[in-house]
Amino acid sequence: MEPGRSRAHRPIPAYVLFLAARFAHYFSSAELLEELMEAAYIAIHSVTKNKPEDMTLTAYWISNTSVLLHFLRKDPGLSVATECDQLKFEALLLDMIQMVVIDAERRMERVIEQAMLDHDTIQGMDEVKFQSDWAFLWRGSISKGSNKNNGGNNARKSTSSLSPNPGTSATFNGSTAGSTSNSTSPSPRLLTRTSSQPLIPLANRPPSPRQRRISPRTLTTMLSSLLFVMQTYDIHPDIINYVIAQLLNYISCEVFNRMMSSKKLLSRSKALQTRLNLSILEDWIRVNHMPAKLMDQFAPLIQLLQLLQVLSLQEDFATWVETLKKLELLNPTQVKRVVTGYRFEVNEPRLNDEITQYVLQVASDTEKMVRRQMMDRKRERPLTMMSIVDPATINNRKSTEDGTKSRTSLSGPNPMTPVAFSPALLTEAEKARAKQRQREQEEEATLLSQTRNSKAWLPFTIPENLAEREDGVERVFVPLIPEEMMSLLDTYSSI
Repeated sequence: MEPGRSRAHRPIPAYVLFLAARFAHYFSSAELLEELMEAAYIAIHSVTKNKPEDMTLTAYWISNTSVLLHFLRKDPGLSVATECDQLKFEALLLDMIQMVVIDAERRMERVIEQAMLDHDTIQGMDEVKFQSDWAFLWRGSISKGSNKNNGGNNARKSTSSLSPNPGTSATFNGSTAGSTSNSTSPSPRLLTRTSSQPLIPLANRPPSPRQRRISPRTLTTMLSSLLFVMQTYDIHPDIINYVIAQLLNYISCEVFNRMMSSKKLLSRSKALQTRLNLSILEDWIRVNHMPAKLMDQFAPLIQLLQLLQVLSLQEDFATWVETLKKLELLNPTQVKRVVTGYRFEVNEPRLNDEITQYVLQVASDTEKMVRRQMMDRKRERPLTMMSIVDPATINNRKSTEDGTKSRTSLSGPNPMTPVAFSPALLTEAEKARAKQRQREQEEEATLLSQTRNSKAWLPFTIPENLAEREDGVERVFVPLIPEEMMSLLDTYSSI
């Protein structure tokens, strides 16, 4: 069947499969039921895998697989007879959910930078002037030379002339035709494109039609389209919320990472602009009556933007410590990156040297601590299979096989006694070690990484009651097959 977008959607494939399964279980044989379930699994898997970019098709089969699982769980006989098949369909359902997320991320990746980082919600933000790092180094060398010749007086004068006024905010200079700048201080050169035509600064070039229409609304339109499709096919609310949460987390991580990897984005004005763009996504969540907890996916990004907006306002060490207490989602490495890579606007106060040294020291100490813990774990890591596998597991299995309790269950395992490990036991031990290594890597990344993993999957389990809808109301599915579908089935059966 080809999916159609209709509010009167009925999961007819799930109805057909369920009624066929009931017939096979109650009126035929277990072999026929097993054959039917296997064929259904293969068919759904192949259809969705062949068209991973077809969001409508995948959502359609998410709906039907959910309803089929609901029927198999609720029917007294089938709930036992298809226990293994239910696990396979749950795994298939998770795969299809991830396919929807991956396809949506692929579409968003093309526009996310222009929508969230390049789009100017406030006119004039792109005209903010920044201090030149090279100019400060150059002026600093002059100050040192003056200090040698004239003592400390000239040095103090030079410092006072370079120190911005704390009460002065960022300046926004509107560009007008024929206007000239009276400033003699060096300013960064505008990037220009090599061409046979006269050079035009990129900042003054009008954006292309495609660039003009890309904004945070572009992302919310994508989210709205996906939400409409999932609601049209009556997908369980928990699944819908998970898909949206995963995509919001992806947007948050991607914006976070792009800001951390580019110094030109680490500024007060860019943080303000990005925060305003982010508020459009928050408004979308509220307008569509989505759970407020979905906004938690933005928390690390919001804290990064807050730090960028208040960094130059940290007048003393005590103020800085109080600020850091409110930014618990940023690790020391990320704070170090912000402090060392921050772009100061013209007349924006510079950060206290004491604060800068403190940030560098904390980041260094944290890295040393994590490295030391990793080395300790490697030394403590078990060297033999006997120490990897839980002795209780071995004893329980031996007791089950022999029918008697093993002596090692009372006195502990004898390291000199050889133990024959089954392949299943070795596989179980290797999986346990892999999970342990993964946890250690995640912990290391949490403490040391400058960026966040936008490809990480949020935890999710298939809901127990797949018929439950909003406010705890349970939808009643009546497995009726329309006449036209019966005719179609008759046609296939006669072939």
